Amino acid sequence: MPRYFVDTADGEFAFVDSEGFEAPDPQAARRIALAALPDMASDSIPDGDRRRFVVRVRNDKGDLVYSATLTLTGAWASDATDPVSDDFKDCDFKDGDFQGSDFKDCDPPCSPAPPDRGEDTTR
Repeated sequence: MPRYFVDTADGEFAFVDSEGFEAPDPQAARRIALAALPDMASDSIPDGDRRRFVVRVRNDKGDLVYSATLTLTGAWASDATDPVSDDFKDCDFKDGDFQGSDFKDCDPPCSPAPPDRGEDTTR
C-alpha cells in the first residue's frame, strides 16, 4: 500500500511528517489531511482574528500530492455593521427569532439553531 506524509502549519508552528501512513490512494490521504484542519483550528484558537492552517500531502518520493488551507478570519461588528452579512443575506434574525418565511428560503440555505442540550455554558 502506498505511503503518504501529511505536513502541517498553523502560522506559528510547522510540522514535517517523517513517519507517514499507509493509504490505499491519494483520495484517502486527502481525506485524512482535510480532517486534520478543523482539529488544528480548534486546538490553537488564535489570539488575534486571523490564522491560516495549512496541510500538504506528500507521497513516498516526496512529491506534493495535495494541499489545502483553512483560514480563520474574525471581525467585531461595529456601528451596527455586520461583517458577514453577505453570507446571510436572506436570513434575518431579530431578538433571537428567525424573521424569514422558512429556513429553506435562505441563500445559502439556513437551518434553525440546534436544540438546547442542557449543556452548561456559564463556564
